[in-house]
Amino acid sequence: MLNKMVTAQIITKIPNKNDYDKSLLLDKTTFPAIHNTTILHALLSQTKKIKEVFEQPKMRKVHAASAKILISQPFFEQLGIKDEAEDFIVMLESDTSLKTNKLPNPFTTLPQVAFGGTHSTLVEVGLQCSTFSPEYKMLRAYLEKDMDTAYTIACSNSFNDKKATNLKELIISKKEAATRLEEFINNII
Repeated sequence: MLNKMVTAQIITKIPNKNDYDKSLLLDKTTFPAIHNTTILHALLSQTKKIKEVFEQPKMRKVHAASAKILISQPFFEQLGIKDEAEDFIVMLESDTSLKTNKLPNPFTTLPQVAFGGTHSTLVEVGLQCSTFSPEYKMLRAYLEKDMDTAYTIACSNSFNDKKATNLKELIISKKEAATRLEEFINNII
């Protein structure tokens, strides 16, 4: 995971002067980013999505909303969500730099450790459970890139939670934009 974060330019490494030494040398200033990527990896298994959290404020808010929905599910609470979960969400929703400030760890045990490497994220574990709320099912479909299902769920439900409503609006706008683009392309051909 660390090499992927270096490749994605989330973490910077110190150039190694020895061509024969394949060690990864890291500057002390990258430790908060390493801490944060490890915690975010528990929720977002893809390096691309972790990079979005670091670099794109709009996507950071989307992923924060997703994390809030995931962490609030009873199944995840049984895994050991600490009191710091609320602080984690608040900081993730803020504009605080994740390269210089450490996110609070919301987990008693990181899911990557709890599952012995067989499941690297809560999302992967959660996808195996089928008794979730419409909010979770919508989030699940969105994370699996099943926009048709996510759109159907978004259009057929109203949500009291502001974060779920924001995700619903994002899904509807993305689906409608994709439909318009498809119609435009079909008209050209």
